[in-house]
Amino acid sequence: MERNNIKYLAGKYTFLHINYWGIYSALLGFTAVYMMSLGMSASQIGFAMACSSICSTLIQPPLATFADSTRKYTIKQITLFLAIIGISFVIGVNFLPVGNSAKVVMFVGAMASTNIMLPMLNSINVYYTNRGEYINYGASRGIGSFSYAVVSYILGYAVRIYGENIITLSAFILYILLIVSIMQFRMKKDKKDLYEQRYETTTEENNISESGNIENKKGDISSASNNIDKRNFFVRHRRYMFLLCGVVFFFAFHNMTNTYMIQIVEYLGGNSRDMGISVALAAALELPTMFFFSKIVEKIDSAKLMKIAGLSFFIKSILFFMADSVYIIYVSQIMQMFSFALFIPASVYYANIIMDERDKVKGQAFMTTSFTISGVVGNLLGGYLIDNIGVHNMMAVSVISAFIGMVIVFIAAGGRDFYEKNVSVKSS
Repeated sequence: MERNNIKYLAGKYTFLHINYWGIYSALLGFTAVYMMSLGMSASQIGFAMACSSICSTLIQPPLATFADSTRKYTIKQITLFLAIIGISFVIGVNFLPVGNSAKVVMFVGAMASTNIMLPMLNSINVYYTNRGEYINYGASRGIGSFSYAVVSYILGYAVRIYGENIITLSAFILYILLIVSIMQFRMKKDKKDLYEQRYETTTEENNISESGNIENKKGDISSASNNIDKRNFFVRHRRYMFLLCGVVFFFAFHNMTNTYMIQIVEYLGGNSRDMGISVALAAALELPTMFFFSKIVEKIDSAKLMKIAGLSFFIKSILFFMADSVYIIYVSQIMQMFSFALFIPASVYYANIIMDERDKVKGQAFMTTSFTISGVVGNLLGGYLIDNIGVHNMMAVSVISAFIGMVIVFIAAGGRDFYEKNVSVKSS
């Protein structure tokens, strides 16, 4: 019976990822296609996407702090609230009689809501895992990538037949399914018990932060821990924050190629169908890596896997730069198996190991925030470069960005603290 319950829970979590990444494909994968239909230039598209990323960057950390500390709301309720906001924007884009400028604003709001939701999805997995109900994150995320691939492939053809409005209509349908999938989870409002247990069993040495503050009394757990966490998170996790700088650099390359894939493909003589095939191919190739990630991480720790991913991002950037036809782009997407597909689950495992209990949601959120910051950099820079010096030169800059990111990740990932905690997790 217990095994059946775990399978049912894993099924619900997988359904959640199927719908989420379908939405992500429609809203963020086809942003440039939709906004070009509204008459926007590459720079304007980059600015709109940067606004979405900035909103995500500003909201994710305080939301994570709130999710870590609240005794009133569960992760499920917070995620559901974000989904309702997202579908509200999508409804506006689809059904309100407004002009193009208003559509752009609402589309940006929908993208931001979708981005903000991602660390909450990761934290749902952490919530159940830390309570002894194991969910294979890699398998669920991998099937989510397959969903992304299917939606991308279908939209690549559908846009040519039905027009760009099919993009936001598909997002609306998928958002309805996402809300249904979120509502299937059952979570207890047990934050108080967890916090009390944590601080009752934590030694005085662990209560001392690196700046010398000793202020975690059981009688005022919520306010004291929140204040100290806000002041000292960056001090406690300096190496982790440096790692995130590297993530920003190679995900800036990732965002340039994903956002402006239609411009890259058209530069090489292709169209929206070729773009759909390219994006779908990359997403489909994520599936085997993510599906078997739980087995992979047993053999190779998450820090090493992140370094492998960083190297793969760099190799992929070189292939994009050297491409002289759409078919070379198809070939370069093979590297998705070893770059994006490897890094995403590895980063979740890495943050869960390196972070103390009080920082786990914040750790996931700051990793996701680095993705959104890279969105700001990649989208703004990519749009500017395309409009001013062309697609090929944009790809040259992306190679430099991917290289810098790879070097930083090689330096920052791991360390004695990580390996000590990793050994502790494996032995428990």
